[in-house]
Amino acid sequence: MALDIGSVRIGVAMTDELRIIASPHSVIKRNGTDIDVPLKIAITARIDLIVCGLPVGLNGQETPQTAKTRDFIEHLRAKTDVEVVAFDERLTTKEAEEMLIARNYKREERRKIIDKVAACLILESYLRRKTDA
Repeated sequence: MALDIGSVRIGVAMTDELRIIASPHSVIKRNGTDIDVPLKIAITARIDLIVCGLPVGLNGQETPQTAKTRDFIEHLRAKTDVEVVAFDERLTTKEAEEMLIARNYKREERRKIIDKVAACLILESYLRRKTDA
């Protein structure tokens, strides 16, 4: 499972048991550092790994959003025995938006799904990196 953790929404993506195919799953409306909904999804789907996108600046430096995301990740780790990893997510939201524009999604439609598409891109990148390693 992958999470694209934003200030307003969290995008969720899932992979198959063989960790080959990533698919957009859902978008969760954020409520502070509330981690109950992502944890419920993980428990229901019997997830054994949560990949959290870590927003790092284009220059590789941490930003204020990086610190907020790290805080969310630490709260998540404290509440579960599932392995939680942070993974560089630079430009995934931009890439997701470009993909949706290329497929002629209107702005309102894009806003509803962009976070789960970005989570899917994070998961695909993570799976590719693990396969190449």
